[in-house]
Amino acid sequence: MYAGFLILLFTSCTDKQTKKEIKTHASASEVQTYINQKKAEREEALTRYVDALPLEQKIAQLFIENLEGSTNFRSYETVGAMTGTNDDTPLIAGGYIFFSYNIADSREQMQKYIASIRDYCNSNNNLQPYLCVDQEGGWVSRLKKLNPKLPSNEQVARDFDIPGTYHLYTEQAAGMKELGFDMNLAPVVEVCTDDNKDFLDGRSFGNLEQVVTYGRACINAYENNGIATVLKHFPGNTNTDPHTGLPEITLSEPELLQSIESFRELVSYNPVAVLMSHARTSAVDSGVPACLSKVWVSDILRNQYGYQGLIFSDDIFMGALADNGYPPEEAAIRAVEAGVDCIMISEKRFAKAGKVLYNRAKEDAAFEAKINQAVKRILKYKIEAGLIDGQEIR
Repeated sequence: MYAGFLILLFTSCTDKQTKKEIKTHASASEVQTYINQKKAEREEALTRYVDALPLEQKIAQLFIENLEGSTNFRSYETVGAMTGTNDDTPLIAGGYIFFSYNIADSREQMQKYIASIRDYCNSNNNLQPYLCVDQEGGWVSRLKKLNPKLPSNEQVARDFDIPGTYHLYTEQAAGMKELGFDMNLAPVVEVCTDDNKDFLDGRSFGNLEQVVTYGRACINAYENNGIATVLKHFPGNTNTDPHTGLPEITLSEPELLQSIESFRELVSYNPVAVLMSHARTSAVDSGVPACLSKVWVSDILRNQYGYQGLIFSDDIFMGALADNGYPPEEAAIRAVEAGVDCIMISEKRFAKAGKVLYNRAKEDAAFEAKINQAVKRILKYKIEAGLIDGQEIR
């Protein structure tokens, strides 16, 4: 009797619990289905939007270039310069990088200069660019006249605890946002070794544990306060300055993979971008600079690490490429083929390299498809950053 009662009681409770769970799971499933449907709709809308963009505008989105002066913006690029026509319609790069000579003497002047960029783009019906600057800290501090003093990564790891680090970078982010910037080309998250310490010169947080711990605080502080971060330089450097020479990393494959563990861990925190170095690695895709290597860009960073954000090249005008068989026009082609989204160019013109991409895309549908994928990632970031109204992309 008791055994039968217990069986009945157990069965009855189990049935009730199962029904409740089924109802809960069904409700959760419906919500997830709705979310997936909306994501798919947004993805399809963005695909249609990118497909409809003129090719020259798509290619312009791939470039991050330097700009003139520090007072009033105007574009020096035209559609005709890329397409070989007489079309003098202004063409705007996907992003702009500010060097020291682009930084105004006061916060008010800086804000006015940046406002002139926004106004110019609105007046000419151009997509808004993202605006970035190298504000690493220490001796690489472009905003030292305008923002609070920022110590080097080495000093931060030595003198600050993690809450203090987060506060330090939050303060920097607030200052950058107020000026009108969208992105910081930082932090450097290379582990410091004897092979790179002279080149990094205080720009590393230190050993692997320090780089991951302090790098995470830095990424979170900037990204939580509206400033995109760019992890650099993947997969590392040597003491050879890439501005003038080509770094050669000669570590064995196990040593090399261990040396970049900081990147593998930190990309899981979804920084907006990762910047590729020009270094060649003898153990992986030997002979090819990392920023032009499909193995490093797509196979490792994109696929093995699962990174879905933007991938930047370093400056394709640096001596590491230009003096070693990769002139800017060829480097631009190779970067796109490798899977790079944003091509950095320190010159004030991108149309010459852009024209090469334009002509290649006209002849090669697979190459144009790579451009389209890069532009989709760029526009996704711009929507999230508030630079583009996502409601307009339908």
